[in-house]
Amino acid sequence: MRLLRSLHLILGCFFAPLLLFYAVSGFWQVFGWQWATRRDDAGLALASTIHTGRGLKGGEISSLSSEPLRWFAATMAVCLVVMVVTGLVLALRSAKSKTAAWAMAAGLLIPGLLVLWVAKG
Repeated sequence: MRLLRSLHLILGCFFAPLLLFYAVSGFWQVFGWQWATRRDDAGLALASTIHTGRGLKGGEISSLSSEPLRWFAATMAVCLVVMVVTGLVLALRSAKSKTAAWAMAAGLLIPGLLVLWVAKG
């Protein structure tokens, strides 16, 4: 249990800045804000190239992504899975009530129902 906590803590703290960036850039991409319509909006489009790995056309800097950054992000994705699994194990083992299990069940059920609702629509 101590090893799981240490692994969870170290990976979480190491990847937290990039995870936050990916979460925020994923949020603005869900709403399509990365498509610059004015010159002022070009910053979001350029920052999105880190997340998407696609370059921009017609700019001085076509992409902020690179092969080493892609490998770092891929490593982060694998470690995110490890962090989530270790976090769930820790939560389920140390929870005095069934709250963690109910929250995990709801986290599976609600998106599943939303996907089914869209698929039937």
